[in-house]
Amino acid sequence: MLCISIQVKGLVPFYILTIQYDTVLDAKAITIGRLLAAVDTINQINKRVLVMKWKERVALALGVSVVLLTSVLVLDIRYASSGGRAEQPDAGFILPALRHGTARQKEGKEFQRQFLDKQQPAESLKEPSNNLENPVHPTAQTNANNEELELGVVASNATLNDDDPAAQQSNNEQGSMKADVMRDLLKGKSSSPSDTNKTYKNSDGSGLDHRKSQFKDLMKFIIPAELSRPVQGHLRELDVTVQRLRNVSLSEDATSWEKFHVSISKEELYHEDDPMIDELLQDMTSLEFYNISQKEGGTQLKLVIEFAPGGMAMLKPMRFPREQETLPNHFYFTDYERHNAEIAAFHLDRIMGFRRAPPVVGRLVNMTTELYALATGELLRTFFISPAQNLCFHGKCSYYCDTGHAICGHPDQMEASLAAFLPDKEFVPRKTWRHPWRRSYHKRKKAQWEEDDQYCDQVRQLPPYNEGRRLVDLIDLAIFDFLAGNMDRHHYETLSLFGNQTFPIHLDQGRAFGRPNHDEMSILAPLYQCCLVRRTTLATLLRFHHGPFRLSSLMRKSLAHDPLDPILAAGHFDAMDRRVAITLRVIRHCLSRHEADQVIVGLADWKDRDSKMGISTIYFQSFFNELSRPHGLHVRFPTKMKRQYQEIKNGSVRDPRFRNSSGRCKKVLNLIDIEQFNGNFPEFTRPKNVGSFSLDSHRKYVNDYSELRYFSMPPETSTSGSCKVNFDLRRGISTVIEKDEESIKQKMLDYLLRWILQERKAENKNIIDHQHPLRPLLIEFVCYRGLLTLLIGTPYECQKNWTILATKFQNSIYLWQLRGKNQNDTTAVQKETSAWGFKFEQYLCASSPDASPDPDEQLNTNAEFCCVLKTRIGGLPLLYGAEVDAVTKESQPPFFDLKNFVELKTNKHIENDRQMAAFKRFKSMKWWAQSFIVGIPKIVVGYRDDNGIVSRLETMDVNQLRKQSTDCWQSNICMNFCLQFLKFVKESIPKDATSNDHFLFEFDAMSRVVSFRNEMGETNSNRNLLPSWYIESMQKPA
Repeated sequence: MLCISIQVKGLVPFYILTIQYDTVLDAKAITIGRLLAAVDTINQINKRVLVMKWKERVALALGVSVVLLTSVLVLDIRYASSGGRAEQPDAGFILPALRHGTARQKEGKEFQRQFLDKQQPAESLKEPSNNLENPVHPTAQTNANNEELELGVVASNATLNDDDPAAQQSNNEQGSMKADVMRDLLKGKSSSPSDTNKTYKNSDGSGLDHRKSQFKDLMKFIIPAELSRPVQGHLRELDVTVQRLRNVSLSEDATSWEKFHVSISKEELYHEDDPMIDELLQDMTSLEFYNISQKEGGTQLKLVIEFAPGGMAMLKPMRFPREQETLPNHFYFTDYERHNAEIAAFHLDRIMGFRRAPPVVGRLVNMTTELYALATGELLRTFFISPAQNLCFHGKCSYYCDTGHAICGHPDQMEASLAAFLPDKEFVPRKTWRHPWRRSYHKRKKAQWEEDDQYCDQVRQLPPYNEGRRLVDLIDLAIFDFLAGNMDRHHYETLSLFGNQTFPIHLDQGRAFGRPNHDEMSILAPLYQCCLVRRTTLATLLRFHHGPFRLSSLMRKSLAHDPLDPILAAGHFDAMDRRVAITLRVIRHCLSRHEADQVIVGLADWKDRDSKMGISTIYFQSFFNELSRPHGLHVRFPTKMKRQYQEIKNGSVRDPRFRNSSGRCKKVLNLIDIEQFNGNFPEFTRPKNVGSFSLDSHRKYVNDYSELRYFSMPPETSTSGSCKVNFDLRRGISTVIEKDEESIKQKMLDYLLRWILQERKAENKNIIDHQHPLRPLLIEFVCYRGLLTLLIGTPYECQKNWTILATKFQNSIYLWQLRGKNQNDTTAVQKETSAWGFKFEQYLCASSPDASPDPDEQLNTNAEFCCVLKTRIGGLPLLYGAEVDAVTKESQPPFFDLKNFVELKTNKHIENDRQMAAFKRFKSMKWWAQSFIVGIPKIVVGYRDDNGIVSRLETMDVNQLRKQSTDCWQSNICMNFCLQFLKFVKESIPKDATSNDHFLFEFDAMSRVVSFRNEMGETNSNRNLLPSWYIESMQKPA
């Protein structure tokens, strides 16, 4: 110990500096030469002090005191960070009251050591380690300096072995929530990068054999079908929109921004299938900039872009290449904002099914013509030419707006992200909320939630988190941020127009996707502190982990549509897959500490829904061990399960879970594995036209060709079957006479039944059994084409349920689709779009072969011409009616088939790959089915815009339509299911059933099951399917 005293004449010794050096630091920090020099310096100072005045001496004394006190504090902090002596953990602090900031590192290391030491003894013997302080740390990879991996980071090359018994052993030791979670997440066997590549081999579904065995304990909370398609949440208030609450209507020339703003609902910013979003993204990439200005506030440069039609977007410029990561020694809040992170986060939000992030798209901006030419004032003065002869600018902002942080083009081309503006706050007010898990944004200080593991209990007591959806919405946001690696979440906004029970908007993702090899566990604090998660969010995560396409694969496909693709460096895709597994492990940890009903939000409603079905889908899905291919989910049942399922099918099982309300066993047809229908195309004879009838403008039955329409393509049609036209589908649309849907629903099969009686009287040999005195039908099934089209598309139906009513009479089964109370309700826009289809037919069809089309004629949608066709599918004879659009002018009745008929369709212009994929997935299958089952070979399509202007016609070959869509659906699967359903109906209905017995066949899209019951329930009809006049006539001799 060295003591230095400074004696001032006339004064008592005013300060004694005591410097205590550790023996290790002593040799490094001080030498004898320095001591001698210090003594000599002090002697000189002492001589000068003797000649000073007393005021000067006091001032000098105070100055020296401040310097020395500061030195003591610095030495104290340095000593604390170096660790000190193990036997003196606290005595090494000279000023214990000032222990904070970096001094907490010692406590952090102690905390880390405590929970890392709580590993299985067997593991500590088996697992080799390079880290002597943490010999059993499964992911304690060390760098060249042998520095420990920081707390909260899961090494990117550590395989998450979720079914290791040691990893699933319950925690019997008491500890903090954070310690338990971290220990649980870090458990697992070390693996080399090559092993990890086997686990996460590819994002397109390979490597599935390893993943399918993980998280089996979580599979009981979902249904198998949710693994192969987007999970559908229960959005109850989609109809509560800005347009409805503000009572506004869009003009004919409304911009895509206006359409976006008024369609925002209480549940989401945009609807899943709304084509308006693609239109908005296209506008932001192609429309000309009208004005630019710099956004006020913020630490970084952002530009407000105004487009000529009136829309606005936020521009964030490219700062550095995609491969550049956030520096590990820099705090996240000092990092640049990434333009590509905004783009990727929008796609991630969309894929996760949240739809709470405003649309964002990338654009290559010409800085000369699009920025410099429009800049004014202070922004204009920041433009300059760099030494490399590139055009640069830096704007005005708090931190990163100077020449050293300028944004430069190459030479004037710059990448940027454009985020669509939300509605003006005066039109749709927004409220800004302080995020409960906000960070301190300080180098040393910590927020309360970082130190208090019970912090969530306090949050639950505060509005709006004490009721409603807000808390679980923030947990959704935390999971979203964790997958993207976004720590910058200090505030959030909601649309106050919808009140407090609405979603938080996912804004400002610029600091996401910064470090692909670092998984910041603290982002998940809302999840592991509150232990809450939506069932649909859990199902979505399991879909990303188990499904045929992992999150990385879905992101690659989605980002490929952006003009700036590739958007992310390769490491970020692997990071998202890894973080999905980590999030699932946190949820598993919560379920190990709490009851499932306390953790999973929406579980009770899901269970109630499952029990009402009468079929335990959870019971079946626990046994799957083969995952989905592109066409559906494969389920292979064990022998015992097959036997139980066969009992259910035969009606012999006594398990109450598989019985309906009357105690009778429900029979089911399973669509979970649609590959069961992937056999040879079933026998299907060419449909034969056995008759026809007309319905006039008042929907009166007429036995003639009066409503048949004749079609011819415009004379300027090219040889390829495509031509340019100009059809205004809004022409005269205000005077359209619409169908009475309620009347149609009540008529059921009446028109077709009248035709049958008419042909029975005429002894039509195609449908009547002449050997029987009552002349019954030689038909197994009677229905309309629409019902067959519905069945054909069912294997690929993911959203819409249906109910089919069946009755049996004289060995023929009559089928009719029942529609719910709200299924026929349509909005004004939907009604107008439907009327456009009829108007399109007016432009191309005439009432006779010699007449010309008259689009000015009043449109009456009641009139139609129906053909009645007969065919066989798998040996089952079918009779069905089909409304047809038109026949070519060269054809004359009678028609023995429909090879000279055409189907007329309208469709929005297909302008990008996303729209083409949607067409193949949804419309092409329905169009093919409608034409194929009646034998119509051609479809004429009119491509229109949002204003109803058809500018191009194209003739499609029905067979080619099928071939072009094989990557989305397979015709043999569709037709084989249709055949199996008809057999299922035939087997389910008792042989002694009469026309008074009615049977319901109900398809549930979520559970992928068709169930059968003989209870009418609510059929929305007060009559039998077969009217009494038909039954009485058929029971009499012809």
